[in-house]
Amino acid sequence: MVEPVDGMNAVYFAYPVNSGIVPAAANLASAIRAGADVPRVVVMSMAPASPDSPSHLGRAQALAEEILTWSGLDPIVLRVAGFFHENVEVMHGDTIRDAGIIRNNFGEGSVPWIGARDAADVGVAAIIDPQLFGGGNIHYPPGAELLNHGDIAAILTTELEKEVTFETVDR
Repeated sequence: MVEPVDGMNAVYFAYPVNSGIVPAAANLASAIRAGADVPRVVVMSMAPASPDSPSHLGRAQALAEEILTWSGLDPIVLRVAGFFHENVEVMHGDTIRDAGIIRNNFGEGSVPWIGARDAADVGVAAIIDPQLFGGGNIHYPPGAELLNHGDIAAILTTELEKEVTFETVDR
């Protein structure tokens, strides 16, 4: 099945942090190799992507990247080194609304955060101006700001005009 990529001069492969990325990458590689002429593939990945990652999703992401590389597509891989701001709502929206609390096991350490639009803009830059991404096919665009989940709770308190707190939970 080549139709979805036929006539494209670039493909932006962004898969949710979820199972299924390996067959999705294989299907994309197969479609392109079946005859479509797609000179550029940009992959939105994640920083923990590695064959040695303790996360099964990180290992799967690394394998998906390898499938695209092994198939001869020479992708530009963007392993975004940051949490997406939008995931606060996805992961904690219910508990923020119901109890004014964010609970997770990330602790008090600050991590890089980035907006999905900013990450997408990096992907567009890789499609339009790939020479900006020379020196190998794996790149680590940083998050835009360092915040811990307590900082996020304080920002939400101000923005929502409702007390939001952060609580660390252990495994």
